[in-house]
Amino acid sequence: MASDANAVSYALNKLPTLSTREDIQSVSQVAIDAESDEDTHRNILATAASCNGRESNEKLLTYGPTVLRELKAMNSAGTPEAVKQSIPVIQNVRNPNVLPSITQLSNAALENSGLRPIQKDFPPTGVAA
Repeated sequence: MASDANAVSYALNKLPTLSTREDIQSVSQVAIDAESDEDTHRNILATAASCNGRESNEKLLTYGPTVLRELKAMNSAGTPEAVKQSIPVIQNVRNPNVLPSITQLSNAALENSGLRPIQKDFPPTGVAA
């Protein structure tokens, strides 16, 4: 799940720098594939985390579809204007809700499996370092 989250973050940081339809569609498709794969991993982690991951899982179920919908909108339009419109929508739900929930759900699954919670926080996208 971490590699998928990182792939989406990379795409979200890269997309605003792109200007051609081909590039926007290529990068956004990578993000769509990673976001879709992330949902498969979410299911597995939610099962492993059991009730300890309920709140995080609910946030992912609530906000994940917005991320995917906006990624698909950028991919379909393939324009810098669509990117400018969709990126803030994604970041407004992903940075405060999705990214922390991935960390929390991953760590809950690890703890529930008797392992140390080693999943680190994901840095927000669109924020200057």
